[in-house]
Amino acid sequence: RISAGGVAPVPFAVQNLAQFKGKAFDKDIIRKVVDVVAEQVAPIDDIRGSAKYKKLLLKEVVAVHFKKNRNYSGTSLAPISTGASS
Repeated sequence: RISAGGVAPVPFAVQNLAQFKGKAFDKDIIRKVVDVVAEQVAPIDDIRGSAKYKKLLLKEVVAVHFKKNRNYSGTSLAPISTGASS
């Protein structure tokens, strides 16, 4: 279960995660989980940060959680792209 606050009108529990139950949390699965979480959030720009920043931060927090706490079997998890070119 994953819950999120500050990225939607009210804190909520992320849905559609049952597909990952029992799977080894390798790099590909972590990215899929991150994508499922990111699809469900709708942050707003406010004094605490831009919507883009809040979404990126949530994606990073979820990825790091699984990498550090779920017996991550990969080598390195590169930072998640914002989708914007620099």
